[in-house]
Amino acid sequence: MAVIKSLEECGYCKRKVYHLVAKGLCSACYNRDRRNGTPGYQDRSRKPCSIEDCQELSVAQGLCEKHYRRLKRRGVVNSERYEKWGHGTDHPLYDTWRWVKKRAARQGICDEWNDFWAFVRDVGERPSGKHRLMRVHKDRPYGADNFEWRPPVTDIPVEQKVSNATYQRAYRLAQPRIFQAIEMKVKYGITIEQYDEMRKAQDGLCAICSQEEKSAHRNGTVRQLSIDHCHTTGNVRGLLCGNCNNGLGHFKDNPASLERAITYLRKHEKNEAA
Repeated sequence: MAVIKSLEECGYCKRKVYHLVAKGLCSACYNRDRRNGTPGYQDRSRKPCSIEDCQELSVAQGLCEKHYRRLKRRGVVNSERYEKWGHGTDHPLYDTWRWVKKRAARQGICDEWNDFWAFVRDVGERPSGKHRLMRVHKDRPYGADNFEWRPPVTDIPVEQKVSNATYQRAYRLAQPRIFQAIEMKVKYGITIEQYDEMRKAQDGLCAICSQEEKSAHRNGTVRQLSIDHCHTTGNVRGLLCGNCNNGLGHFKDNPASLERAITYLRKHEKNEAA
């Protein structure tokens, strides 16, 4: 006769579970307690940058994107000039040039701007840290005759930025499918309806190991099957679980390496059987 286990109540979230891990807590609360020192959820709302007079929101280590990048690259957050200022990747316009080149496939870029120093010569100095390089004519590629430094439309108060970020976070949690669709279209060029058709054709299983996705997000929900694509052509090949997708990546999509790995496993399998 099967024994029916009684439910126990978590000492923090008061949920009924079959097993308390430790300290009278369920697994979720106990893991948060180990990681953060408290079983409660951390406040993940974005705060203003910790640098004085900066009106941007922080992205990491209490710093906005500009100051965080500066800290990672130079080890300091101030903008004082130093020995390598203006050379190669340390040039203040280098990130802007990379941003333009990243959009070259979709928006176009003139041949001359594939050379970083030609780009610097044509665009000149950025008028301010808040100016963005934009095209004047949307139907023509970026170039010396088709760009402008555009100032921000308005200087949004930091309190409004915090409010907007909080709303966006809540909206993303409430409407995840919308943002999944955007990410799939931008990264892989397929619609979420096409993804659903592929998943249905594979019966929701990995195209290699024929298993369901086992890995989970931090909130405990199971991840979707990963979209596998060719890194040379960009063509989508199928849907894989995280392990198989990472495995192909580690083998660099090289069939010869995979065949050698199969031969290696079979060789040692025979030796162990003997």
